Amino acid sequence: MSIGQLYKHRSLGLSDDEAVRMYTVMSLAAKYDERAFMLQRAGKIPFHVSGMGQYAGQVGMAFAMKAQKDYFLPYYRDYAFVLSVGMTVRDLMLAVFCKAEDVNRRWKTNGWSLWR
Repeated sequence: MSIGQLYKHRSLGLSDDEAVRMYTVMSLAAKYDERAFMLQRAGKIPFHVSGMGQYAGQVGMAFAMKAQKDYFLPYYRDYAFVLSVGMTVRDLMLAVFCKAEDVNRRWKTNGWSLWR
């Protein structure tokens, strides 16, 4: 890897901290997706559709949006997106296990909304 590649994010207007945070959210989304997939295959949760391969696009879109200005309507595969805009892995797990504490207040799992 060349030195130019190490700092390519700066040419896009991203700070080192933003690039690290973006990577962290993508990694977290991948780990969540993997765990939820295994839980669904084991019959522990009723529904899961993988978002594999979509993490970078979702995180990039979330970081490009303006808080308190832009509207977004995430769909059931937007794990990386909803993690980028404030949901936690705990919130996602409450949703897939259909718990009463689910912040989405929906009748189906993965119908993302944040009522905070």
